[in-house]
Amino acid sequence: MHNRGSWWISFVLVVIAVAVLFVFYLKVQSEASQTLFLLLLILTALVGGSLLLWQFFKHAGKLRTKLEEIQSLVGQQSPEALKDRYTEIYSLYMKLSEKEKQNFYGRLMKLRETLEEQLKTEKKVEGLLQNRTSGSPRERQKQYEEVQALLPTLSKATQEKYYSQLVQLKEELERGR
Repeated sequence: MHNRGSWWISFVLVVIAVAVLFVFYLKVQSEASQTLFLLLLILTALVGGSLLLWQFFKHAGKLRTKLEEIQSLVGQQSPEALKDRYTEIYSLYMKLSEKEKQNFYGRLMKLRETLEEQLKTEKKVEGLLQNRTSGSPRERQKQYEEVQALLPTLSKATQEKYYSQLVQLKEELERGR
């Protein structure tokens, strides 16, 4: 809401500036002064219009850039590390107009689902590895296989986090046989 208000204030200021210059253009009698005011009028309209367009579209451009950045990091960094970036992206998304939001909704929701799914999988792997010392050898073997199946679906950083525990579980299973 704040950004929409500042956009309107800028719009009103540009319109006032153009109107004042136009009135001066009409009031001035000499041809040289009229030319000068006409040039100032055109320049004010162009600069003001450019600033308004930039202000109107700056959030969409920033959001597009940040979405591309985070999507390239999804497979590399843990979802915990990406949470703050997602929050920042969502904040930018909320500043957009309803029409602009439609352009980003699908990508934002897909990103959210991916991060949530990775968080759930990470919690599941963490739980399985915490219980690696309890249960029968058959149950522990099943836990190992389940962790091994889930690990490739996680980001590389998360895989590295649990890799040593997985190796330790494998060694324990091999010694227990």
